[in-house]
Amino acid sequence: MINQKQSLKFEEIYYAYYQALLKVIGKLIPNNELAEDVLQEAYIKIWRGLPYYDAEKGGIYNWMASICTNVARDLLRSRYFKNHKRTDSLELMKIAVDREQCFTPFADAYDVLQLAGMLSKPCALIIRLSYADGYTQTEIGTMLNLPLGTVKSRKRRAIALLKKNYR
Repeated sequence: MINQKQSLKFEEIYYAYYQALLKVIGKLIPNNELAEDVLQEAYIKIWRGLPYYDAEKGGIYNWMASICTNVARDLLRSRYFKNHKRTDSLELMKIAVDREQCFTPFADAYDVLQLAGMLSKPCALIIRLSYADGYTQTEIGTMLNLPLGTVKSRKRRAIALLKKNYR
């Protein structure tokens, strides 16, 4: 059982790292309420694992951040989240609009888009979504209803063609 001294230590850790760990989870789960729920579940795992934490293996923040990441990924893989995501489309659309409005393309994105005109339409679309709009390969696969491997291979093929023609 955890004694009073360890309990106090956990309380200090809780308040010291709350915001930082919420940001770690927020990168995987854009819904703030759901991210806070995940953080609470992660803190339960942290509390239970605190007696087993070994400082020689790494810092406390990294240990807690990996637990938070694992709990968030577990939720993303769960059947509940996949079903819940279908019914939360309006919230996700709002997040996508907010993201699009605040995203600033890279300086080289314009040049890449100019060169992308010589690519096939599927490859050009993936390049535009990646470099101009800032989406990840996983997000592109979801938007285009393509397997991740297809997105990666098309992007790799497009980059190879761009390199060949740009030199």
